[in-house]
Parts: sequence; C-alpha cells; structure tokens
Amino acid sequence: MNDYILEMKNIYKSFFGVPVLKDISLSVERGEVHVLLGENGAGKSTLIKILSGAYVKDSGSVYINGELADIENPSDGIDHGISVIYQEFNLVPHLSIMENILLGKEIRKGVFIDKQAGRKLALKHMERIGLNVNPDTLICDLSVAQRQMVEIAKALSNDSKVLVLDEPTAAITSTETEALFEIIRELKKEGLGIIYISHRLEELFEIGDRCTVLRDGEFVGTVTMAEITRDILTKMMVGRSISLARCQNRNYACDEVVIEVKNVSYKNLVKDVSFQLKRGEVLGVSGLVGSGRTELAKCILGAYKPDKGEVIIQGNSVKLGSIPVAISSGLVYLSEDRKDEGLIQIHNFVDNVLLPNYNCFDNFFLDK
Repeated sequence: MNDYILEMKNIYKSFFGVPVLKDISLSVERGEVHVLLGENGAGKSTLIKILSGAYVKDSGSVYINGELADIENPSDGIDHGISVIYQEFNLVPHLSIMENILLGKEIRKGVFIDKQAGRKLALKHMERIGLNVNPDTLICDLSVAQRQMVEIAKALSNDSKVLVLDEPTAAITSTETEALFEIIRELKKEGLGIIYISHRLEELFEIGDRCTVLRDGEFVGTVTMAEITRDILTKMMVGRSISLARCQNRNYACDEVVIEVKNVSYKNLVKDVSFQLKRGEVLGVSGLVGSGRTELAKCILGAYKPDKGEVIIQGNSVKLGSIPVAISSGLVYLSEDRKDEGLIQIHNFVDNVLLPNYNCFDNFFLDK
C-alpha cells in the first residue's frame, strides 16, 4: 500500500468560464521528490496555488496524510504543512534576511521580539543551504540568486509536510544547485513530500523519483523517472516528437558586425572585456553568479558608466552611461529581475510599453 503524504483528486479550476485545470490528480509519497512537468500554460502554477490556498478550486479534493484538507486561503495551506517557493520572489525588500525568514513567526520574550534568538534561528536555516551572508542584510541589497536562497531558507523554517519548489535553481549556480539537492535528499530522509517544478530536464532525472505531466490543463500521465527517457518525457509534455538537431543559421552574416565592445571595465566587476556581435548571431555570455555578466550588459546599455572602454553600434561609437542614447541606437535590455527593473507594476500595459517611446509623440498631451 502506498504511503501518500499528499493526494489531489479530480481538481477542476476555471477563470471567467475558461477551464484551466480539467480533472487533475496528483499523489506524492512520503519521502518522495515528485516532479510536476509541463510547458508554460500547462496549469502547473494554478495547481500549486490551489494546493497552497492562493486559489480556491472549483471542485475536487485534497488529502494530507490521508485526511481531507479544506484549503480556502494561504493560512489554511500553512496550517496543513504546505510550503511553496514560487518562481516570483515573495520577500519584503526593505526588511532583513532574518526578518523575512521569521516573518509571522517571530520569537518573543514577553511583549518584545527576541532578536538574538531570532538571529540564531535564521542563521541555522541559512547555514543549511550555504547562504553565507549577514542575516541583518536587507533583501534589496542581495543579488537575485541570494534572494532565491532566502526564499528556500524561509520555506524550510516552517514545520512543513509538503514542500513545493517552483523553478528553484533558475537563478543559482551549479554549486548552489548541488547544495540544494543535498538539502532535498536530507528532507526526503525526514519523510517530507517534495513537489519539484523545473524545465531543466537534466535536473529532473538527477533528483526526481516520479513525474506527473500536464498539458493544456489536462493530466497526461505519471511515470517513474528511472524508467523513462528524456525523449518520451518531452513528447508527453508537448504532444509530439521534437528534434534537438542543430539547425543552420541562414541569417548569420560573418562579415557584418552590428555591435563591438572594446576593453570595457567597470569597478572590479568587469575587467577589459571585448567581443563582437554579428548580424543574425546569437552570442551567449556565460559565467557564475557574481562573474560580471549583468554588470557588463548594463554597461553596454548605459545603466552603468564604465571606467574605460568603448561600445560601437553599426560602426558608430555611442556615448557611455546614457540609456536614452543606447535605446535610440537600437539597443533593448530585458532584465533578469523584471519586477524591480523591467516593469512599473502600478502602471498598466500601455503605460509600460510607451515608456521608452514618448519621444515618438509630438504633442504635449499624449493621445492614449
């Protein structure tokens, strides 16, 4: 008999009459890493939000340790031992690491918060994932990878029965990924059920035990990772066979340089970097977290002013440290941190799209 710590049976969910989950069932055994796989829009996030209480299901049942769980809101989810690390960060940027980890479960001494005991407990959770940062550091002063690790520490600080990891390695290094996998293996030994969501198939075969595949809001199947191949898993996910053979780039022009970066340096983060980008080419910039990839990109864009160097676009040297000049030269930058750097979330879609294009309108008043 299977020892299920979590069972979700016949889950349905729709938004404004449009069905997004249709008769989905998922079971997680005690001490199992259960992979939840599917393309974007398959329904993975919606299913997890129902489990956590962020969304309310239209119909279906959820069982924790064999008992029916009525999860109507996030507080119910926490009370039932559900911890979720969402792909989007859920941290308070102007509070410290310690305050975020212990938010809502602060240690008190009488009517006061015992910061010394809280600091000790926060350090304990941080050490489990190898986050070697002062716990008094503000979240807004951390890198994207460090914020992701705080999310993991925050989730582990709960007395969880089921832990959901939604793309947990998207912003961390291979060394940090291995450390995370060690933590997951320890949690398995403790009997936790773990739902692991990732598009990196190589990770799934390393850490996963079983896998449930969703496609277009429907259940495709549940398989054992040790008995399945990558090709079959991909076919289940997209509904057809996919060739991974490299195609010839017919748009590549080896004799036409569109951007040239010469000897760019910025503080101690970027040191004498040079490269050429040719028309139709996709140029990858690789490196570990902290290696200077983001700083280099921002130097090219003009968000940072390099200490030295030159950026040449279509044969013309551009003014360094000027975002408007870079945009007018045809450069576009998509930030890894789209919430803080890419969008103004209190403004609507139209306002965000128009932000770099106001100079296209001659009138003083903007005709929306």
